[in-house]
Amino acid sequence: MPAGLTVDILPPDQLDAGLAARWRALLVANPALTSPYFQPEFTRIAGGIVPGAAVAVLQRAGEVVGIFPHQRRGRTVLPLGAPLNDYHGVIAAAGEAPELAQLAHLLRTPRLSVGGWIGPAGVGEARTTVQAAIPDGFDRWYADRRAAFGKYFKDKERARRSLE
Repeated sequence: MPAGLTVDILPPDQLDAGLAARWRALLVANPALTSPYFQPEFTRIAGGIVPGAAVAVLQRAGEVVGIFPHQRRGRTVLPLGAPLNDYHGVIAAAGEAPELAQLAHLLRTPRLSVGGWIGPAGVGEARTTVQAAIPDGFDRWYADRRAAFGKYFKDKERARRSLE
């Protein structure tokens, strides 16, 4: 366990401007955390919808050194917005995040379930995640994919309309 690390658990609607500013500074300090799921705005929105939503604020000597938005289902801690979001990690400067087992201990949970973990794991098997680079934007990517795999995308669009 990293020496002197403590955690406070807050509901997402209690994120104040100071904590949001620190959050953004931690994101800038760690390029591995470039994801919409790591943004405080996603946490505020998802936190208003998802049951069991919370934000773990990790501190050392009174300074915020990490932030972990998550949700609880029973005794299991999941990334906030799971199963939509299965890609997560502690929002912290590079090399400063606790390992999975340490985080589970801090959160007092027997199960911390993440599909794609950014940061030190320390336990279990190492896995990689697939990330798509779409430099020309989503609309261009979607048009290219739809042209290449028309039947698949037509079926998914029909299913989306039915769901709506």
